[in-house]
Amino acid sequence: MYKEITENAKTVTKQGFISFGGNIVEFFLKYIYAILLARLLQPALVGVYFMGFTIINFVMLASRLELQEGVLRFVASALKGNDRARAKGFLLSAIKIGSVCGLAALVVMLALAQYISAVYRQPLLKNVLILFAVSLPFMAVLTILLSLFQATLRMKYYAFIKGLVQPIFNIALFVVVFMLGFGLGGAVFAYTLSVIMALAVLLVIAKKKYTLFNADIKAQGQGKELLRFTLPITLSVLLHFVIQWSDTVILGYYRDMTEVGMYSIALRTAALVVILYVPVSVVFAPMAAELFAKKELSKLQSLFNLVTKWVAISTAPVLLIFILMPEEVLKLFGHSFVRGSPALILLSLGQMFTIIAGPVYYVILMAGRSRIVFVNAAFICIANLAANFLLIPRYGLFGAAASNAITLFLFNVVMLLESRALFNVYPVWTGFKKPVLAALLSASVFLILKAGLRIGAPMYLGFIMVFVYIGTLFLLRFDRHDRDLFRILKNETAKYV
Repeated sequence: MYKEITENAKTVTKQGFISFGGNIVEFFLKYIYAILLARLLQPALVGVYFMGFTIINFVMLASRLELQEGVLRFVASALKGNDRARAKGFLLSAIKIGSVCGLAALVVMLALAQYISAVYRQPLLKNVLILFAVSLPFMAVLTILLSLFQATLRMKYYAFIKGLVQPIFNIALFVVVFMLGFGLGGAVFAYTLSVIMALAVLLVIAKKKYTLFNADIKAQGQGKELLRFTLPITLSVLLHFVIQWSDTVILGYYRDMTEVGMYSIALRTAALVVILYVPVSVVFAPMAAELFAKKELSKLQSLFNLVTKWVAISTAPVLLIFILMPEEVLKLFGHSFVRGSPALILLSLGQMFTIIAGPVYYVILMAGRSRIVFVNAAFICIANLAANFLLIPRYGLFGAAASNAITLFLFNVVMLLESRALFNVYPVWTGFKKPVLAALLSASVFLILKAGLRIGAPMYLGFIMVFVYIGTLFLLRFDRHDRDLFRILKNETAKYV
């Protein structure tokens, strides 16, 4: 068992290292882009941009039918069985269906843009929605092709396109159009063109790396089986999107776009808490599917514990900084956004619940229990909407943040209970004692120094806090599996340095 755990750790670390690197770059570049938007545009225009982006993302999720999840599950299993015709059938079916649905979504948005802008009393929102909508068919195909690389654990190409190419195109194009005198419209145009350019690059790479695109491999049509699997997931993902982003939409209806801009920046900043959780989950998902297929649930439990523990350990410093010094973080966007500091604290606490629950969502999904995922999302969606309508009209962006945190807590608790009952897979939190102690000690040092200096919370105190946290972890010593993970990580790092 020990050897099996180490081999799983090696796979997660190797692929997760690549994915994590791409995710770090992606978050960093998108954060730079958000800072540019905040610095170059007024808070109200930032609010219009993110309101349009939120609406168009909902439409995108509805139109792509979560076909990428079907590719991730079926193409991976077909290639494991060396059935290339079946794998190609799933891939091409996904691309064809995704392209048609993306074009249909574009037409729908062209028809509804005027009405939506009238509902929010924002004339500028119409053109923002139309420009964003042009990206829909291209984004559908881009997402499906990225899932092909994920399914085959070729994470360096996944990370290269998603984490580097598209964000860099986005930033570069925005700088150019802004210098030409285009503000809000230029920002939206830059995003749409960056998606099209990233897809062009990905198509070139995919044709070179996969024989599935060769004409001599005859595809077996798999559209019906694909949709049977993805449609329930689509409904659950749409509900999950409502859970995650309805606060922004409802906030925009009850409050002005300046408040939406502040909240959007806080929300995207809090997303940095899951900067490691996302890429590791991307690697964990196909491995979980394979272990379920082999009925090796004991290995899955060991892998789940390993992933959950180390994601939590690695995430703690970011979480501490956002909770203890939110004003300093939001000053990066300008003093106008510091008002969102309490919201950043609440949003970060909500993300903390996701971290300590581990990739439990993918445990349920990769087991093929897509209906359970849907029922979960439906239940939590109702609770989320109720909290939003109760808290946002009265408390504004702070009510939105509180609703978000409450929802994430409920969502993860429900999934943990189900995962344990159905598969006996759950995080063993006894392994969290040392990280929790290190976090409490480093936070105490921070608060003592801050009180002694009496000058607020300069950023260098954050570095001291992180140093104390890491030092305490080493002093408390790591167990055998942890040391093996360090060794693997060291070896993988050496290959890229």
